[in-house]
Amino acid sequence: MVKYCPGCGTKLKPGDIFCTSCGAKTEAESTVESKGWAGATVPTSQTPISQQTYHPMQPKKSKMKLIMAIIAIIVVIIVIAAVLFIVLGGGSDSRFVGTWTVESIVGDGVSQPASGTITFSSDGKYVASGGTGTWEIKNSKLYMNSPEEQNTLNDVGYTYEFSNSNSQLTLSFSGVVQGEYHTLVTVLIKT
Repeated sequence: MVKYCPGCGTKLKPGDIFCTSCGAKTEAESTVESKGWAGATVPTSQTPISQQTYHPMQPKKSKMKLIMAIIAIIVVIIVIAAVLFIVLGGGSDSRFVGTWTVESIVGDGVSQPASGTITFSSDGKYVASGGTGTWEIKNSKLYMNSPEEQNTLNDVGYTYEFSNSNSQLTLSFSGVVQGEYHTLVTVLIKT
């Protein structure tokens, strides 16, 4: 029968009392007997064996730590994917949903008369004083498209910023529309 050290797991030779690797005691017996002449059993004197420092093996790391690390990595991946989905687009942002009153409009540096409302619904549609259409967030911009073919603001991406605990929305655009450079800043207040 093969024996192993209870302290470090090293394979022992038959008759070993102490482990040759870590020095741990391997047998419960306090005396050693050897076979003498003609097979007679003769007790041998106990001679102290030099003291060796016993270093028990470190317990194996818990599998629970590994499982928790894997779960943490999965959670981080899910959070990153959700943030990328929101930032890079591919849907709507619930902060837009509701009715907004137009507080101010500045087009090409000139204040315009501000009136009307716009209502964003969670199904990606909007209703405004000037018509209806669809809205979506893509590439961190708000796109509002109207079914009217002549609408020059279709496929125009507005940068947006929420403030005052998401009760104020500022939409900004700067770029070329029909061959001319324009800027537009609209401030909306949630009602």
